[in-house]
Amino acid sequence: MVEGIGDQDIAVAFDGDRLHPVVALMRTSLADDLAATLAEGERKIDRWYARHAWCKVDMSDCPDAFANLNTEEEKLRLEATLLKHSVKETR
Repeated sequence: MVEGIGDQDIAVAFDGDRLHPVVALMRTSLADDLAATLAEGERKIDRWYARHAWCKVDMSDCPDAFANLNTEEEKLRLEATLLKHSVKETR
């Protein structure tokens, strides 16, 4: 993401299909503005991003890094997948 941010203030992860707004790199100069926005009660990160220069960073080479785990079953499925990949790499 560091390489992808360029001159932008915010770099947001993109898995090839969708943005992952909570996976981002931001310039520290935005910290006060983000804190003020949160203090005002805003909770929609995309609204805050829209006020700043941002870009998406293609991370389609690692889509499993963005697994959405809402249930114990989804967590167990991801753990099994990661274990399977780990075993293959050690051979």
